[in-house]
Amino acid sequence: MIFTIVHARERDLATTVYSYRILFAFVGGCLLTIVEASNATADSRGFKACMTGLSLKTCAAALEDKSLTDTQRAQIYYRRGNIPRANTDLDGVHEDFTQAIAFDSNFVAAYVDRGIVRRNLGRFEGSYEDLTKAIELDPQYADAYYYRAELYFAVADFAPALEDAQRALDLDEQNQDFLRLRGIIFSDAGLPEKAIADLDIVLEGYPWDFHAYTYRGSALRQLGEFDLAWRDLNKAIQIDPGWSRTYAELGVVYALMGSKERAFSNFERAVELDPEGTESLYWVGWAQDRYGMYDDAIATYSTAIRLEPDQGLHYSGRGMSYGNKGDFERALADFAKGLELNPGHPEIHTGRAEIYRMLGDYDSALKDLEAAIEVWPEDSYVLSVYGDTYVESGKFDQAIAHYNDAISADKLNGWAYFGRGRAHVAKGDYKAALDDFKTARRHYKGSFSGEIERAVEVIAAAIEKRSAPRKAKKKKFCQSLIEDC
Repeated sequence: MIFTIVHARERDLATTVYSYRILFAFVGGCLLTIVEASNATADSRGFKACMTGLSLKTCAAALEDKSLTDTQRAQIYYRRGNIPRANTDLDGVHEDFTQAIAFDSNFVAAYVDRGIVRRNLGRFEGSYEDLTKAIELDPQYADAYYYRAELYFAVADFAPALEDAQRALDLDEQNQDFLRLRGIIFSDAGLPEKAIADLDIVLEGYPWDFHAYTYRGSALRQLGEFDLAWRDLNKAIQIDPGWSRTYAELGVVYALMGSKERAFSNFERAVELDPEGTESLYWVGWAQDRYGMYDDAIATYSTAIRLEPDQGLHYSGRGMSYGNKGDFERALADFAKGLELNPGHPEIHTGRAEIYRMLGDYDSALKDLEAAIEVWPEDSYVLSVYGDTYVESGKFDQAIAHYNDAISADKLNGWAYFGRGRAHVAKGDYKAALDDFKTARRHYKGSFSGEIERAVEVIAAAIEKRSAPRKAKKKKFCQSLIEDC
């Protein structure tokens, strides 16, 4: 299996989760090895001292005892690997767990902990192998599923991540860490209702969990509940004002609410907190593109690519901005590079579908959308692009059906209302179109706001005259609603 990081925000979260969980692993390792030490038959004082203490030197001295069995040596190495070290010497920890496995090839906990360390060292393939081996040795070991779910999540492979998180919960349904992870995965996988259900429970027990507030805020934002999202994100900042993702999410909320100045203020704060990170740059580019600042967006995405050249989403973001400028050759090249780096990523497939749609290549667009919908079956954005594609290919009933699904997934998706209005115009149903355009005007904030306002005016005038628009100007505009937007 090939693991590739798909977005800084996923990696940042997973690293944070691992930093917490590795502490739990140290504690768990202490408890485990203390119990094993109490059951040991060896008379070695050094062995017992290592098992019950927190000294690397004591464990090193214990290994000098030539009477130790292989199992006891494995336990000492595992114990030493779980003792906190100065400067977080992960390479040294990795070597201890490797030695533990060398002396006991069935040591499940050693495989799990080495998998955690390999994940933190960026060795995703090795981490996956260790965690899978642990599950093969003990299919009832819940933590192995949990950590493998984190690994899948770190590379945005949401389906297996959710499967493993669910398996962990099946084995330990009261574990709040497992529930928290599933909720976070739901949030980034575009399943906001399920995310909120899980994170509500987590926050009842852990009201100081700023990660949970941030991801619940993201889920609420996906549902268009911007006021509630704003509340959660500000609560997260009150608890811990130092996490860049929270400010990036808040910037997205402000952008969607039409507050450009506040949006960029929060993006700037996110960049200040993580100047070498690329998540905030990604969202800055997204906002610049949304407001029609295409050259600025291209420059921002190019900076993100320079800092993180193996991140496919940066290429897809820049590709979208190139497409919006009309430079389709560069747009398609960037999307191809994005999918080369992150094969099958739904956001990249959906973005390329929009470029194909602009080019009138509807068959290629639908193929990309089919790939995206397999991963994000309820994503309002993907469903909206489906609708756009069908409108422009003249299949208005299919377009309306997909816009209906998009609105069901996100009742405040202003673009879906606008798109459905365009389909109604094409079918001659001006009253339904006007209702949709007015709803779109309330919810959509972005570079096409002026077009939506014009649509309301023109269709309202047509209805007032109780006939289709007769003036050439109105006819041309109504047709442009289908062809150009």
